[in-house]
Amino acid sequence: MLPAAGIVSIIKANEVNKLWYQGRHDEARKASAQARRWAIWSAIIPVVVAVGAGLIAAIGAALSEYGSY
Repeated sequence: MLPAAGIVSIIKANEVNKLWYQGRHDEARKASAQARRWAIWSAIIPVVVAVGAGLIAAIGAALSEYGSY
């Protein structure tokens, strides 16, 4: 649903390798933490959106039943 967050995660993960091989280990660790954070959010956000959409649909369906006489 939100591929942009996954793309950012991939870019950050790629930075980790570059920084690590350049000997910039602290920066690589920071980039790794950022990549992990983006990956987690890219997995969580679509689930939350789907659950929210499902709840809205269910509420809408329930209300439409009560509205028809």
